[in-house]
Amino acid sequence: MTIYIDPYHTTSGMVLDMTKVITPLKESTIRDPLDGTNLGVRSANSITPVFITGCRASERDIPSFAHPILIKNFNGKSYLFTDMTLFVKANANLQTIDSNIRSREEFEFTKARAIASLAWAAGEESRFSNGMSFVSVVFAALISQTLSKYFALIFTDTMKLQMIALGYYESLYVDGPVNYSQDMDMSMMVARRASEAFKIPFAQALAFYKQLDTPMADISDLCSVIVKQLDNVNLNPIPGRPESGFNSRVLLNLIGNVWFSTNSKLILPIAMEHPPTLAAIVYYCLNYNNFKKQQLGQTIQSVGRSGKANVFNDSFASMLEEYMQPMQSIRPVMEYLDPATYLDIDDEAQLSEVQKLLTELEEDPNGISKVSNEDNNNIPPVEIDRPLNADDVVDGRPIV
Repeated sequence: MTIYIDPYHTTSGMVLDMTKVITPLKESTIRDPLDGTNLGVRSANSITPVFITGCRASERDIPSFAHPILIKNFNGKSYLFTDMTLFVKANANLQTIDSNIRSREEFEFTKARAIASLAWAAGEESRFSNGMSFVSVVFAALISQTLSKYFALIFTDTMKLQMIALGYYESLYVDGPVNYSQDMDMSMMVARRASEAFKIPFAQALAFYKQLDTPMADISDLCSVIVKQLDNVNLNPIPGRPESGFNSRVLLNLIGNVWFSTNSKLILPIAMEHPPTLAAIVYYCLNYNNFKKQQLGQTIQSVGRSGKANVFNDSFASMLEEYMQPMQSIRPVMEYLDPATYLDIDDEAQLSEVQKLLTELEEDPNGISKVSNEDNNNIPPVEIDRPLNADDVVDGRPIV
């Protein structure tokens, strides 16, 4: 299966018209050094993370967007843009972002999702397929529990459903559609994981994958294989109406309420084909109270018993820590550092003059620290006490 390098290459992402977002993003990179707003996240494989916070004047014309956007080879650089404006108050500036966050959990989740997407786009898919394989088990549990309940499936059908879903999600980590009936290495690897996760004999799991001869390239293919393999009358389309029966539209409707967050209705369909997005969701459902209590959080905790989730949790946390760098990169250097720490000045009088100059720049309305936030400071903050979705408007900026 072709790896979905970013959310906008997935089935749900491709239908979104992002031209009105990408053009102002490119313009902003020319007008203002946006690559300085990285919230402490380092670059990876020549991809620079950029977080749109609303703290710079050049960001005002950028509409809000729900997923990280990868723009490659623009002016000789590649960028991964992530919109954080929904979680940063309008009166914030680069120095005060941390104290002007509307929803800490949503802010941190969006940042973690951006880091996971950055690692994925940078070619570190093996990091996810190895240390974070628990995500595939969560996906299989979500699909099997949802469909088994809705369609009243018998036990044998539920077991088939789990193995199909696991095989589908594991194939997202490799390049090219996987025909399990012809790829013995993949069949054995996935059979081992299925045997461990679902407590079934390895030989039984391997026999199932060796007869699974239909490659699954996207969520629609997954649904088609489920209908074919289960051969359940409740899943079959009505004669003469091929669009009826079980399909990707039905699946997305059924899982639409298992997890609520800002733009969750847009994020969950992406997670069905984009492993770093689902990995971020799983991590926060394991660690943050607002997510733990939701249906998906309960499912994750149930399949993560006996320490099964610990390896994933440690791996994801390690990735977040590895991608973070010293926090001075959030702010322009002249605004962040004490001149005594970065200038080789021995004479106190000279040091005093430098400090005086910095003070004058700070007080000058045309200075470097005021120009990017002059308009923002006149806008009262919008307080939000609920998840935001696509029909909301924040600070005058529509959400795409």
